[in-house]
Amino acid sequence: MKIIFMKIQRKEQMKERGKQTYKYVCQITDIDPLLAEGFKSFGNKNRFRRILNDISEIEHSDIVELLPQPMEKEDYFEFPFDINVSHFQLPRVYISFTKYCEETNVKFRFVDSYSFMGFSLDALSSILIEEDFVNLRNEFHDLEDTKCKLLLRKGVFCYDYVDNMNKLQEIQLPRQEDFYSILTDEGISLEDYEHAQNVWRTFCCRNLGEYADLYLKTDVMLLTDIFEQFRATCHETYGLDPAHYYTLPGYTWDAMLKHTKCSLETIQDVDILLFFESGVRGGLSQCSNRYSIANNKYVPGYNSEAPSKYLMYFDVNNLYGWAMSQYLPFGGFEWLTDLEDFNIIQTSVIF
Repeated sequence: MKIIFMKIQRKEQMKERGKQTYKYVCQITDIDPLLAEGFKSFGNKNRFRRILNDISEIEHSDIVELLPQPMEKEDYFEFPFDINVSHFQLPRVYISFTKYCEETNVKFRFVDSYSFMGFSLDALSSILIEEDFVNLRNEFHDLEDTKCKLLLRKGVFCYDYVDNMNKLQEIQLPRQEDFYSILTDEGISLEDYEHAQNVWRTFCCRNLGEYADLYLKTDVMLLTDIFEQFRATCHETYGLDPAHYYTLPGYTWDAMLKHTKCSLETIQDVDILLFFESGVRGGLSQCSNRYSIANNKYVPGYNSEAPSKYLMYFDVNNLYGWAMSQYLPFGGFEWLTDLEDFNIIQTSVIF
């Protein structure tokens, strides 16, 4: 598979910013016939593009973000350069991989959106309100509102049923049982199947291939709107763009540093570092005592000569979250030269 990128320049951008600005658009060519069905729906009017301030930014950038957006042909002139992407076979242990284009010093970083939003596309799309589906509505701007609303949810497709190209030529929607997924080991609900039938009829799909085109196109646009809304919310809240990170934990770490304005000290004593590493443990969030006997005037067998003792049971929520919200040391670590007796009860915020 080959992806061709074209450098473009728009007059309104130059007037607006007062300097030369460029965009890079992506057109996919030389595709395997099976993959062609998936990309066919983008056509000439839809390319992957990102605005870059100037050519030096792309030369030194370690990420070129690819977002599907509609663009008319007359908006650009072509300045092509090529990058080959062929049959990536990556183990699941990778959270990202990068393709480097030697001719242009451009790096393309591919990141799994699930590393940021650990929910299904169906669940995420149900959170958005209709006004949030900006890119999807722009892509389907010529549709009636009733038709467009059918696309504002995750579509339904028979992944395992389509095992050869001939299946895409079938002129009717497969049976409900044909939507069984080996991956999830379950089929689809009657409600989902009726939705698929409604989409097939409403958009006058002539065969399963056209239905697949619509399904794939809708899937991409839904994820675009979801991730763009996620980016906007994160940037508004923390002033940081998740697109420059690999995972959500990495993003939250920087958000913590930015919010607290904390400067972490670099530990240079290897013994101190090993001391910390040996103390790392899993998320234990309970206080347990195997055996205890109450001794007070309200219980049978009270011993007045022994100290009074009461037992209480607390059902406390968010123990782990509470502990993670407490103050933590960030520097000034040193070994004690003299032994000191630490009174945990007096110094800890727990007691």
